[in-house]
Amino acid sequence: MTAPYVCADEIADAIARGRPVVALETTLVTHGLPHPDGVGTALRLENEIRQGGATPATIGILRGAVRVGLTHAELNELATTPDVVKVNLRHHVCRACHGNQSLRDGRHWRGSSRCRHQR
Repeated sequence: MTAPYVCADEIADAIARGRPVVALETTLVTHGLPHPDGVGTALRLENEIRQGGATPATIGILRGAVRVGLTHAELNELATTPDVVKVNLRHHVCRACHGNQSLRDGRHWRGSSRCRHQR
C-alpha cells in the first residue's frame, strides 16, 4: 500500500508538457531554519528555479497525503505545526501504511527522491 499522492495542477501540467520539474524537500522549512526563515528561503529557492525555466515541486506530507507542489499556505502549515516528523524513505512506508490523516512531515531528500518517481 502507498500513501495517496496529490500532485498540484502546475506540476502535473509541466510533466505532461515535458517541461523540467525540480523536486525540493521540506526539511529546510520544518527542521533546518526557524520560522519564518525556512519558508522565506524555500520561496526564494522556488523563485530561482522558475527564473531558470523549470517548475519547482516542493514535497511534503499533509493530512495523510504526499503532496507534490506545496502552496505557500501549505509551507507555512508545515513550518508552524509543532512536532512535525522528519520522514525519510525508511519511514515513508510505515507512515503510509498507518494512513494517519493528521500526519505532517518534513520530507527528507531520500523521501522526496522516491516521491518524484511515483505517478
